[in-house]
Amino acid sequence: MQVILDTIEYGAQIKKTPVVVGNCTGFAVNRVFFPYTQAACMLVDLGLDPYMIDMVILKGFGMPMGPFRYLLSYYTILYYATLYHFIYYVFAVLLVVALAIVMFAFIGLQMLYIDDLPSLLQSLLL
Repeated sequence: MQVILDTIEYGAQIKKTPVVVGNCTGFAVNRVFFPYTQAACMLVDLGLDPYMIDMVILKGFGMPMGPFRYLLSYYTILYYATLYHFIYYVFAVLLVVALAIVMFAFIGLQMLYIDDLPSLLQSLLL
């Protein structure tokens, strides 16, 4: 209990409003973020500009960013992470294919000069 009281006191010292919640993942964030994002989307449906909504939330409510900027930054990070993995795996597959082509070309050239298959296999194993 003393930890909670100390945390509340520290939050007041740094001019933040601490919220005591139950012990579950994302409880406070979900209770705040989803309703205000849903309200912002309804305002866009009514014809308001998303940029203006973000500016009002930023300046009027003291949030670090509006819901549309947050979602844009989230999907930008997701895009770059996906692109990185896609490029990584594509180049890995291309490298494997290139090595296989080189190996089969080498084996094919060896087959032209070596008529005896057991000696070819023996040379590959060495």
